[in-house]
Amino acid sequence: MNTPSPNIRQYPFLKALIALVTGIVCASYISLPIYVIILAAMLLLAVAWLVSRPVAGYAMMLALMCMGMLSAELSKGDALPPSGSEIYVEISRISSERGAYSLGEAHIRSMRGADGWQRCDVRVRFRCDSALHVTESESFRLLASIKPFLADSENSYVRSMARQGFRGELRIGQNQVLERVADEPTWGESMRAYAKRRVAQLGLSAEVEGTVEAMSIGEYRHLSSALRQDYSRSGMSHLLAISGLHLSFIFVIVNLLFRWVTLFRHGQILLSVLVVGAVWAYALMAGFSASVLRAAIMFSLFQLLSLLSRRGYSIESLALTACVMLLLDSSTLYDIGFQLSFVAVVAILVWGTTWCSLLLRKEPLEHAPGVQPLRLRLLRRLGRWLWSAFAISAAATLAVMPLCSYYFGVVSLWSLLTSPAMVALSGAVVCLVFVWIILPFDFAAPLFGTIIEWFVGLMNFTAETCSSLGWLNAEWRMSLWECVVAYGVMLLLTLLLRHKKIRLSRL
Repeated sequence: MNTPSPNIRQYPFLKALIALVTGIVCASYISLPIYVIILAAMLLLAVAWLVSRPVAGYAMMLALMCMGMLSAELSKGDALPPSGSEIYVEISRISSERGAYSLGEAHIRSMRGADGWQRCDVRVRFRCDSALHVTESESFRLLASIKPFLADSENSYVRSMARQGFRGELRIGQNQVLERVADEPTWGESMRAYAKRRVAQLGLSAEVEGTVEAMSIGEYRHLSSALRQDYSRSGMSHLLAISGLHLSFIFVIVNLLFRWVTLFRHGQILLSVLVVGAVWAYALMAGFSASVLRAAIMFSLFQLLSLLSRRGYSIESLALTACVMLLLDSSTLYDIGFQLSFVAVVAILVWGTTWCSLLLRKEPLEHAPGVQPLRLRLLRRLGRWLWSAFAISAAATLAVMPLCSYYFGVVSLWSLLTSPAMVALSGAVVCLVFVWIILPFDFAAPLFGTIIEWFVGLMNFTAETCSSLGWLNAEWRMSLWECVVAYGVMLLLTLLLRHKKIRLSRL
């Protein structure tokens, strides 16, 4: 992995990403007709083509801002059906059970208007009466009762949901249901159901099984509220909620473990195939939720672009990946999984690689490896690997702390101390569960179950202990501007330190 220099002029795609993000954010406050945005973008592109620098650069940046606004306008989708109208709803995902009701995601596929049934695609959150016992492979024909999500609402949760592409919250009660249809499960849903059955065969305790299902396949209904609260108070709730952060760790770990295949002919291509395959295999286990699907696309594009780039894994490849995703769907910008994965990978590229090299610089060069004992060389290699794993996980954890505070309302220094070990344990659990699911090793169920029980039990014990020792925990929910300032300070310090490092290296 190559570390970038602080000169932003060397990063055209990073500048393009900044312009796109600015345009998408502006679209939340300024609503313009689509034809006006298209005409403005075409005019600015013509100016950028005809004039010389630096005016052409400014015109191109403004054109990219217009493209960001256009992507935001096109991503708004169909209008919400009016309350009381008949609609067909498809249950996409059940995220949690809250006693009297269930929460999850759904799609409104059609609605009845004055001209009969009309097809549509409206993404909503739903709150359903638990007595209906809904599943993820059925549809409803019901009378609509929807509370709209407005992007300019004073409620931060409503604003967040609206910007992530959810148009409202659908209430499903027994008196609203007109027809209930059990659809044939999709291929992804069938795989996820199979994964649940395989996990149930391990014979885990109820608490551990609920944690494993949440961490590995995105099933949160059996996760106890007490354990969920322990992970939240200890600043480790992001380890339970499958998101792009999980995929970023899978991405980095697979790259580290299989780096040796690059020694063979066409090894870089083989490594890319392994990395992309591992990312999509994990996404399949997680049930292809929207956030996981976006993160899987992001890391696949990042890996392929890095394969074509001479600089390998770089900020430019990541920025180009983000630009493509935002142009396709502007709501990606407000997806929690996308934000966590993007910030984590940037921290790994900028901080993690630098911290990994600190230990190597202090070690003497091994000009004659044969002179040193084999045991000493193996210990040094093990030390390098452990330090690299710690540096990468610490960099990612430190970088996502403001986002975790903004979304989850907790700032915990325990996460800095325990995150490397917790990330290693969670990665081991995911790998073991994945191997158990895909391979028919039924005879090895006691062995897999014992190891997973011990690893997850240690994770739960750590979360419970850190939660009870509250002197390093703070329940503090950052505001949006506080989160922006925190990342601004991180960026400023990073640029200053890199500038100082470059000046010292030239002396």
